[in-house]
Amino acid sequence: MSELLSRLEKCVLRLDRMGMAVSVEGRAPLLDQEVVDLARSWPASDLVENGAGKAPLRRLARSLYPRAILERPKMGFCAPTRSWLRNGLRDVAVEALEGLADEIGIFDGAGLARWVRPSPATARDAGRMWTLVSLSRWWRRMRRAAPETVLR
Repeated sequence: MSELLSRLEKCVLRLDRMGMAVSVEGRAPLLDQEVVDLARSWPASDLVENGAGKAPLRRLARSLYPRAILERPKMGFCAPTRSWLRNGLRDVAVEALEGLADEIGIFDGAGLARWVRPSPATARDAGRMWTLVSLSRWWRRMRRAAPETVLR
């Protein structure tokens, strides 16, 4: 079992480093043939502990992480867009959205301007605004890179 845990730990660490290098969260599928073969060779009773499956993985996690992390409730991750748009990135957002309706043509320019000027009232509004900021920045980058191939 220690051989399996060692291989799993190496896979997880490798994936973690690669993902963090490009700001991507990844999850390692357990498809390494030797890991699969070893796990299949175990009796089912070794794969379950206290009624919970994935016992070898749970033991590995207990050896790597503090109990407080392992027992906390699941948590989602949301970018703090409302804070960004109320503070340091407000000007970036306004600049990105200025003239967007003229460039793309699917937005109501006056409505977009009214919506963009005040700080977002809710996290949902902030998320929507940030999506438009991302669209605007992508659109302009694509037009600079290949203006003849981008729809106008």
